[in-house]
Amino acid sequence: MSVTPWLTVLHQLGLSTADEADGGDRVVRLARSGSGQAFRLLQATSPPAGASVAEQRPPILLLLRRVNAKQAERLREQQAQFVDLSGNAYISFGNVLIDVRGASRPDGDASRGRPANLFSGRRSQIVAALLTWPFLVDAPLRDLAGVSGTSLSLVHQTKNALGQLSYDPAGSTRHRLLDAWAANYPLNLGPQLEMTAFMAERQELVVPAEVPPAYVSGEAAAPAIRSPLTLSLYSVEFPTAWIRLNRWRRDRKADVFLRRQFWTPPSGAEPAYEVTVRGGRLPAAPWPLVYGDLMSSTDPRLMQAAVEWRECHAG
Repeated sequence: MSVTPWLTVLHQLGLSTADEADGGDRVVRLARSGSGQAFRLLQATSPPAGASVAEQRPPILLLLRRVNAKQAERLREQQAQFVDLSGNAYISFGNVLIDVRGASRPDGDASRGRPANLFSGRRSQIVAALLTWPFLVDAPLRDLAGVSGTSLSLVHQTKNALGQLSYDPAGSTRHRLLDAWAANYPLNLGPQLEMTAFMAERQELVVPAEVPPAYVSGEAAAPAIRSPLTLSLYSVEFPTAWIRLNRWRRDRKADVFLRRQFWTPPSGAEPAYEVTVRGGRLPAAPWPLVYGDLMSSTDPRLMQAAVEWRECHAG
């Protein structure tokens, strides 16, 4: 059987994967939060009995269809690392520890044990809305669909997948969910939101009147960045008025990045806080998006700003 379903689960757990050559074995390097480790993948119909597999080099990652609580506990005692198709996992390397217990596949799931890709572009929109406004967890599905710019059926599927993988956007697993969402953001949702990019002729920002608001993200939204070099704006429509008034051009290196706004703030939500950028006053994008945009950079100062932003908003 292809290992793709297990790789999908690993991505949902916030791990990136990259193949490494090692003879005829399938070896995959897992990485997260600056730490990485190569694992030899071993499919098994049931957890191996007897001697532990923990001392193998490279370490073995057991790929199991389903592991029950007793089997999982025995594997942990042996320090044997594993992941199953329901999202149960025990994986440890560097500063990374993933220990998921009690995840189960809903009865009648047509995927036959394969969790839906929780962090595809559209599902990531739903997760972002839930992280931003946790009270939507208990709201009618229609409300969540409207806020996230998605459909009722996709909201239903996404909430099922969250439960299947033991994620609670308003509870104790919120940080783990944010890690997984942010790890997948530059691969899925982030590129889908890109519209176009320009070079600003002047540093002052002219905010057009009587147009839908634009939301600031990236380094321009982060208080830790004193002199942001770029400006990222989310807009519900192509911002022709912004381009004309600010004389943005395409014939030079871009420093203004325009992105598609998919969300609609829910009624009763606190207003977005405002930031001063290039002399203009604008609302900030939902905090997970700012975090995702900062973490997508390879610039160390932006990654540090992301850490501080997360501590401020996610605790």
